[in-house]
Amino acid sequence: MANQFEIAELPYVTRRHFLEIANSGSQWDFNRQLDPEAIRSLPNDENCVYPVVMALIHQHRRMVRCEDHIRLLVQTPQSLEICDVPMDYAESLPLSIRVQVNGKLIVALLLDESGKPLSLRYRSMTRMVRKAIQHLAKKNHRIKAFVTSQLSGAAA
Repeated sequence: MANQFEIAELPYVTRRHFLEIANSGSQWDFNRQLDPEAIRSLPNDENCVYPVVMALIHQHRRMVRCEDHIRLLVQTPQSLEICDVPMDYAESLPLSIRVQVNGKLIVALLLDESGKPLSLRYRSMTRMVRKAIQHLAKKNHRIKAFVTSQLSGAAA
């Protein structure tokens, strides 16, 4: 039976993004805003990333129709944060590319806002993981050189 590869691109935020959203909330003036004090409890570490679900396109500000914006759901260790952000801000969030083989997550690659690879994470360099990473490189040529450089230092 052939292995089933699935590749998903999922947005994420860091503490810096949370602070940007909280500090811009009053300017954007959408219904759901973040409290900057609640964010201060998050680790001040850019390696801590929090997955984002773009829940819905929202079109109202205090029951009055307004420009389209997106409601984000962000899971932190302490809570589920909900906030509204402009469409262009949501579309600029960095991505995490995840590879699943036969339904099992085995590789995660973080990209920054410009699409440049930041880090490659995997449990151990098994033959299955190597195949998944090579499959990822075939599907996304923008990260092929980065993936190849990561593999060159890994044991077979």
